[in-house]
Amino acid sequence: MAFRVAKAPITTALVEADLEDAYGPNLLATKACPVVVRMIDGLEYLLVFKHPLAGYQLVKGTIELAERPAHAAVRELAEESGICNARAVRDLGSWNAGYEQQIWSFQLCEVAESLPHQWRFNTDDDGGHVFEFFWHPLSADFPTPCHRLFQAAWAQIRNRLYATNADTHKPLQILTAAHRSTQKPT
Repeated sequence: MAFRVAKAPITTALVEADLEDAYGPNLLATKACPVVVRMIDGLEYLLVFKHPLAGYQLVKGTIELAERPAHAAVRELAEESGICNARAVRDLGSWNAGYEQQIWSFQLCEVAESLPHQWRFNTDDDGGHVFEFFWHPLSADFPTPCHRLFQAAWAQIRNRLYATNADTHKPLQILTAAHRSTQKPT
């Protein structure tokens, strides 16, 4: 019998079973993607950034050996954006990206502090780059130019968030009060 990953809000446990979630079989993820959402005037925005050489992207990175996807998502968020006080609050499932054998784990994360509308962060990635972060409307297409992988990931995230409240076609029933800000970002 194969071991597969069972999802819990923060932890991941190995179980002996062929489990499935709403998006198909649970897959052993190779990439972690923190999903950070902000509500502004009743609209949902997700955190994205512009890479100086590769266009628009979502934060994501490799899950290290024996690392839990939730931990990897929080670590990657800190490394790529400078956000150090986040925590993973919900596993949104895994996705076979069909690209370089990548299997992404989407982790809904919340941040303890109010974040600005946009900021720059000097990252150590690829020898050092300045990433430009901003909030992008969930209802809009992913910004371009970007790799097609991020457009597909954006669609996956949007579908997973909207699926949480399919009856009303409004996303994010799963968000906590911390995400439900009606104030304009600073």
